[in-house]
Amino acid sequence: MRILALVDLNDLIRDKVQESIHLDYKASQALSFAKNHKELAKDVSAFANSDGGIIVYGMKEDGHLPIELDNGVPLNAMNKERLENIVTSNIAPHIDGLVIRSIQAKEDNYYYVIEIPKSYRGPHQDRGSYRYYRRYNFKSVPMEDYEIEDLRIRSGVEPPLINIQVEISQDSFFELTVENIGTSTATDLEFKFSTMITWPRGSPEQLTNGIKYLSPGKKLAFFFGLPASVFKEERSSERVFTVDCTYRKAETGRVLTDTFYIDLDNLKGTSIIKSDLLLEMERSREQLKNLVNGLTKLNDHLKQIRSICAPSGLRLSYSTLENLRSVVEKRDLRPLHVSEPISILLLQEVLNITIEEAQEVRNALSKGDEHVVEKMSPKLKEKLLKVFDLDSYFLE
Repeated sequence: MRILALVDLNDLIRDKVQESIHLDYKASQALSFAKNHKELAKDVSAFANSDGGIIVYGMKEDGHLPIELDNGVPLNAMNKERLENIVTSNIAPHIDGLVIRSIQAKEDNYYYVIEIPKSYRGPHQDRGSYRYYRRYNFKSVPMEDYEIEDLRIRSGVEPPLINIQVEISQDSFFELTVENIGTSTATDLEFKFSTMITWPRGSPEQLTNGIKYLSPGKKLAFFFGLPASVFKEERSSERVFTVDCTYRKAETGRVLTDTFYIDLDNLKGTSIIKSDLLLEMERSREQLKNLVNGLTKLNDHLKQIRSICAPSGLRLSYSTLENLRSVVEKRDLRPLHVSEPISILLLQEVLNITIEEAQEVRNALSKGDEHVVEKMSPKLKEKLLKVFDLDSYFLE
């Protein structure tokens, strides 16, 4: 049943739709006086704790049957926004998916229709009486203890997806975080703050206009301010507030609303407790630093002995190992590949020549001109070509 316009209210009278566990008729007078407002929270919470339903304000009834519409509620006595505020401030926790519609009666008078869904986040308490109510036949009655426990079990079927809190970051400033702590995607997130927040970097667009999707495990952080500015006297009203987050659960399509209580005064004078993961990262970072320092020292030492190792043959490259194998197998040695810069001491050692001849060979190789090699003495040239692969060197 959906009541959207005046014709729908008249249809209830024409069709003699009786009050039931899902439908209740109230006179406009029930909303006209402040003393009657406590009944509003009682009736709305009773529907939510039961199977949901509709309350129509502005209908006269007799024997639970609608007989005619009254004159409605004057706008100066009640409006839609005020009615919504009375409901939300007098029922805990917030009822997800509750809809309030106003239908104009005449001039500035209105009828009000409240659609209350069956709640999976209860039990919902009437804050005025601190009692829990349910629908029974045509009225709202207090719930028994076992009924309250049954509702608590029902609420476990729909665990929350979103968590909102203010944290101290690693850089020691305050961040307001919005995190999906569930296993399914939250969509169409909307946020309502109980007080106006002074955002140092401007009001975040995501908190003002909402978030379309927030996948499981996703966490958004918004800069709230430095401790020195947060705890200034002029921002005292911003340190204790609530945030209502309304969102849709993608898997079921159900609309949920969670209220988060933020008290920054609890964080005053506190410091960051490092997590086990962060401590392990710091230990790993220190170990890597020590390893790098050790490798740097080893490399420096190798640089110092390289000039000794090179001419002695202790720097065993792949080519050197191949040549050692050739020696063992009594085969000709493989020509060595020439690399720049080539050491004079290496040339002297490998070619078994004088230092002057080694200087001559190095100069020839440094010029990169094969014709210079041709001009060497036949004996020196023979030694050079036997030991080094000059063809690949001059092709480079």
